[in-house]
Amino acid sequence: MAAGLLTSPSAPAGPSYPVVGAVLTLRDIIATFGRVLGRDVRYEEISDEEWRRAAAAKGVNQHAVEHLSSSGGRCAPASQRAAFAVTDTIETLGGAKPKTFEAFVRDEQRALTAEAGRTSA
Repeated sequence: MAAGLLTSPSAPAGPSYPVVGAVLTLRDIIATFGRVLGRDVRYEEISDEEWRRAAAAKGVNQHAVEHLSSSGGRCAPASQRAAFAVTDTIETLGGAKPKTFEAFVRDEQRALTAEAGRTSA
């Protein structure tokens, strides 16, 4: 996206660009993981503090932990979903349709399966 924006003579000028390729529910995400990985995937809610401790234990840097804890780490409430409308910005500026979540999970299946094996051992 950045390269497309910086190199395209026809890119629209603006202070910001809405970049939303898809809006998924937790149910969508869980179903995708289960379907692609071929296993039962369940969601278990944990507190923000539990998430921070687990992320830090896995080596996620503190800046990323704080950023994800305060933004984007939560699903938008229904009253705010209009702000997350799917846009064509990724395709327009990036030159290609965005990868679907399912395609991403399929592409990363080996790494995701290896990670699941390490956490369940």
